[in-house]
Amino acid sequence: LRLGVVSNGPVTVRDLLYHAGLLSFFDVVVTSQGVGVEKPDPRIFDAALDALGVQANRALFVGDLYEVDVLGGRSAGMRTALIDRAGVTQPAIGCPVLRSLDEVIPLTRELSAINSQLPDEDDELRADG
Repeated sequence: LRLGVVSNGPVTVRDLLYHAGLLSFFDVVVTSQGVGVEKPDPRIFDAALDALGVQANRALFVGDLYEVDVLGGRSAGMRTALIDRAGVTQPAIGCPVLRSLDEVIPLTRELSAINSQLPDEDDELRADG
């Protein structure tokens, strides 16, 4: 499991994560200031995927803003989930709605099982010739 942060914040997000004792949990921190585009632009998600070495169709993006995080992640070809701690989002938004980050791990397990059935990108290239 590889973890990354995609933020519309400044490059100092990395420092905030460090001082909070969280930076070591993430493989990549991508910021809009560092990339030059903001979510929901798919290029910021692509930058994170490239840095992680992960195919978009095998990734899950979890965020708390539907228009920015969910729609942005989808535009980059990722699966998405919305964190809604207050429970005000209607469930018919086309992605899982989570009440807490505790629900992310079971969701990643489900997606891991699905991903294990997908062909690798190298397999797809060999099939194309």
